[in-house]
Amino acid sequence: MKIILLEDIKNTGKKNDLINVKDGFARFLITTNKAVFASKLSLEKLQKQQSNQKQIDNKKLEESKALKAKIETLKLKFKLKVGEKQTFGTVTTKTIIDCLASEHNLAIDKYMFVDNKKSYQLGEHIIKIKLDKNVTASLHIDVEKEK
Repeated sequence: MKIILLEDIKNTGKKNDLINVKDGFARFLITTNKAVFASKLSLEKLQKQQSNQKQIDNKKLEESKALKAKIETLKLKFKLKVGEKQTFGTVTTKTIIDCLASEHNLAIDKYMFVDNKKSYQLGEHIIKIKLDKNVTASLHIDVEKEK
């Protein structure tokens, strides 16, 4: 029997998959509201949902690419106090997020940072920010000595 899954089911399939299963298992999935029978109407509804989702994904991808282009043109500068052998303080992701929000009006989440490290050292650093599944931006930061 052909059914459309309404949620992910382990060892069976993912949400919105059209699968063929035995009648007893299909009845179980349908009665527990985990699947629907693959009728003409439900298949049309599924195709409509998939096309809507594809449009939404394309829009998000375009926004991510535009944000990537904007981020890669930026070069942020931070100043740290420096002693004889060490720096006092760090440049954290929160510091970077605050700077992007206040100076450049960009909303970046802390979970988007790929290499979530703190910068203790002076010099230039490149930080990767994952904006979408396939879009990763490189942000250049420059940590300088505070005078």
